[in-house]
Amino acid sequence: MDTKQRAVDVAAFASAAVVDALIGAGASTGNELQAVAAWRKDLADFMATTQRACQDELVAGKLDVASQLGRTRAIYAFVRESLGIKFRMGDVADGGMRSTIGRSVSLIVEGLATAQGREAIVRSLRE
Repeated sequence: MDTKQRAVDVAAFASAAVVDALIGAGASTGNELQAVAAWRKDLADFMATTQRACQDELVAGKLDVASQLGRTRAIYAFVRESLGIKFRMGDVADGGMRSTIGRSVSLIVEGLATAQGREAIVRSLRE
């Protein structure tokens, strides 16, 4: 499924909560539904555009993912830096085969069981 369709699907799902809130607030005209439809389209467009921009920055090495994280930053840094597991963008991004996702998951689980991995978990719980 492409990015745009995923964004449309998420916006459709999210708009159900907005419609429920409007019904609960006693909304009864088509104006409210037209506003929700416009919001839904704007949301889908924004999500697709933002996702594409972030993906482009990530592929170009310009996006600092860790700076966007909250409490999970310590675990993210441990996985990416200490274990050396790269962000998976798929084989299409570089045209070659890489380690499987299953292998990466195994390395992460094994790494988190070490003293350094446990320290990263504790740091994330303290933030």
